[in-house]
Amino acid sequence: MSAVVSSKPREKPSPAMEASSTMFDPTNASQLQIDSDGSVFIDRSPDLFAPILDFLRTGRLEVPAGINVNILDDEMEHYDLYYEVYDK
Repeated sequence: MSAVVSSKPREKPSPAMEASSTMFDPTNASQLQIDSDGSVFIDRSPDLFAPILDFLRTGRLEVPAGINVNILDDEMEHYDLYYEVYDK
């Protein structure tokens, strides 16, 4: 069972991400690798990246069972993403 933490991203300008971009410039470029075919490899936890990717697609951050919300919050900050928690 997952819990909805946020469904409203907080507006914060970020040079690292743009809504229409297909690529972004991470804060820590040493963790980004681009293969010869153009595939991007990000050396981060896939368990934490999956809900972040869903957040970027939907605007809702759902915390999967077994994931600590504070650790996920730290991961969001790594990507310079911010959100507000509110009740529906």
